[in-house]
Amino acid sequence: MSEIKSEKKVKERGHRKKKFGDEESKVITFRIAKTVYDNNKEEIRDKITKVIETEVEKKKAKNSKVC
Repeated sequence: MSEIKSEKKVKERGHRKKKFGDEESKVITFRIAKTVYDNNKEEIRDKITKVIETEVEKKKAKNSKVC
């Protein structure tokens, strides 16, 4: 049993922050195994950046409809 517990993946917390022009900074916090992150850094960063950009675009669209 102790061998199984010691093999559990260690979870780390990552933070990505990106600022788009005059927009407020968007911060995403995520949990991912450190080894997975180390092996796929570029892919993970690209996906997270796309999520942030999508949220910024949604906010811009929402604000432009109100005006």
